[in-house]
Amino acid sequence: MPKPESKRLIPLATAAEVIDALGHARVSELTGKSYKQVWAWRAAGIFPARYFLLMVWELSAKGYSAPTALWRQTLPRNKEALLWILARKLQAA
Repeated sequence: MPKPESKRLIPLATAAEVIDALGHARVSELTGKSYKQVWAWRAAGIFPARYFLLMVWELSAKGYSAPTALWRQTLPRNKEALLWILARKLQAA
């Protein structure tokens, strides 16, 4: 049986897809923000940068990845891939 970290992550492209994948209530719980605020992020198409690591961790645990730009983060493409690999390995540890 393959290890969980060896599975490919399912890429998400938009903030709406991230919210749908995690669940609206889970995003609200993770960030401590209201349901209304999460809807505002969905409409704006971006998240506050301070929630980047929390949400990346949760996405990785569920088998998803998303562009770091959704949190106003910029990383070279190869480093962005490394970020998702590290998140998966940390989840498995």
